[in-house]
Formats: sequence, structure tokens, C-alpha cells
Amino acid sequence: MKRFTVLISSLLIISISVFAQETAVSLFEKGNEIKNAGKHSEALTYFLQATEKKPDYGEAWYEIGWYYNEIDNFKEALKALNKANEYWKDQYKVFYELGYALYSLDSADGAITNFNKAITLNPQYLLGYMGLGDVFRKLKENSKEAITRYSKVLEYDKNNRKANYWIGWCANDLGQFDVAIMHLKKTIE
Repeated sequence: MKRFTVLISSLLIISISVFAQETAVSLFEKGNEIKNAGKHSEALTYFLQATEKKPDYGEAWYEIGWYYNEIDNFKEALKALNKANEYWKDQYKVFYELGYALYSLDSADGAITNFNKAITLNPQYLLGYMGLGDVFRKLKENSKEAITRYSKVLEYDKNNRKANYWIGWCANDLGQFDVAIMHLKKTIE
């Protein structure tokens, strides 16, 4: 009888655990549906509920961090994204969002580290290169290094308007006016 009680108790605990995870997953999926419909603040509620049900739900923590970056609440974004990174290992999108939050908080070295991790995990992730270019241009005030990073974007997308614009801007800053004109023309084409 004692074995039977232990078996039933174990099955009950497993069932409750599975139910909680399924509930967290369904909350997460509902949050994504709402986010895709452009209702970001409403989606946040579902992502937060998902993490209440399943505190180690890395993908939900990522979405929470993404949302906080979108509304310029970078300190909250960092908290959520660090949890995402803890529970959802080696995701280039998490490192990109961490880099973006740190860039927005004027932490150049932290932003560079995270943008570099993002492009190491996904070498064709153009936002990572753009983020690096932005850090070197704005925070490090190094137009030459910024051009190097923005140029990497053009290797994958030669007509990228933002990369062409910022290369033109940086080239102008360096007195390379012919290069600046060429890239700025591509921006308006």
C-alpha cells in the first residue's frame, strides 16, 4: 500500500508539473500572437504570466527583455535578458538585445561584447554588425571602426540604407568626401 501511495503521489507531482509547463507554453504562445498583432504591452502580460508559471522559461524572459528595450526601459530589459541568457543559452537574439540595452545605457564595452557574441553565433545577423557600428560611431567616436562594422552589413546587403547612410556620415567625418557622397547617394536611390 505504501508503494502505491508513493507511486500515486509521484504521478500527481509529475502531472502538476507538466500541466504548469503546458500552461506556461500556452501563455507564451498567446503572448506571441498578441505581439505579432502589434499589441506589445498586452503581450507583456502573457509573457510575465508564463514566467510566473515556469520561472526558467528563457524564451519568455527574452520577449520581456525585448519589450522593455522597445519602451526604452533598459535597466528592466537587462534584468529580463540576463534571465533569458541564463535559461535559454547561446541565443544570438538574446545577446543582440543585451548589446542594445547596454548601448542605450552608454556601456560601450558591454555592448561590444554582446554584439560580438550575437554575430559569433550567427555571422549573418546584420543587426549585430549595425549595433557594433553604432557603438563605434556614437559611444567610441571612432568613425573608422564604425565604417568597418557597417561595411560588413553591405557584404550581405549592399543596398542597406542605414549602413550606407552611416558609412556616408562617418566618411564625411573623416574627410573622405568622395566615399561619403557615394554611400549617401545609395541611401536616396
